[in-house]
Amino acid sequence: NAANFYSWKSSCYRIPINGALALDLEGGKEMWTGFFSSAHVASGWKPLLNIDVAHTAFYKAKISMVQFMCDVLNERAGAYRNPSSTTRSSYGTTAQPGRTYGTTRGGTATSTGRGGYHTYPPRTTHTTPQRHEEPLGMLSPSTLYKEFSLSNHEMKILAEAVKGIKIRISHRKGAVRVYRVNSLQMPADQLTFKGVTEDGRETIKSVAQYFAEKYA
Repeated sequence: NAANFYSWKSSCYRIPINGALALDLEGGKEMWTGFFSSAHVASGWKPLLNIDVAHTAFYKAKISMVQFMCDVLNERAGAYRNPSSTTRSSYGTTAQPGRTYGTTRGGTATSTGRGGYHTYPPRTTHTTPQRHEEPLGMLSPSTLYKEFSLSNHEMKILAEAVKGIKIRISHRKGAVRVYRVNSLQMPADQLTFKGVTEDGRETIKSVAQYFAEKYA
C-alpha cells in the first residue's frame, strides 16, 4: 500500500504505525527504515539499479505540541534543568497553551501534528513550591502543572527546534489545516489586534481573548 510509505528524493521509507519499526531518537525524533535507489550504466551499456538500506531521522508524525516540547527539552536541556530550583523566569504555562508561533497563514492550534500557532500566557517570575517532574527533571505532559514555565534558555532551545516544522491544527472541528512554524512570538494575551463589535464599535482584543470567546 503506497499510503504506508514516504518517498524523499531517491529514498523511500516505511511509515511507522503506532510506533512500530521506529527507533526513538529522543527530542521528538525517530528513525525510519527504508531504501535508497540509484541507477547506473554498467559495461556493455547494461542498466543496473542499485538498492541500499537507508536509515533516516524524522520528526514524530503524530505527537502533540506539548509532548514535542517535553521531548526536545528532555534531550537538549535536561542537564541544564535543575529540579530543585524554586524560582524560574517564565514565558508562561504549558497547561494552557498561550505563546504564539508565527505562521505563514495564521491561526491558533491547541493541537497535534506540525505547523500552526500555539500560545502561552504572559511573562512572569514566580516560585514553584510544588514542582512535579519526572526523575532527574524529565518533563512529560502528565506531570506539567498550571504554573509551569520555561526559562529563557529553554525558550531559546524550543524556538530553534520548532522553526520550520509543520503543525496540524485541531481547534476547528472538521477543518484540517497545516501551518509551517516561522518563529516564536509574543504571548497570546499580549498580542492584540483591532476589531469591530456587532454594534459597530471598534475594539482591541488579544489573541488569547479572541480564541477563548470563539472556540472555548
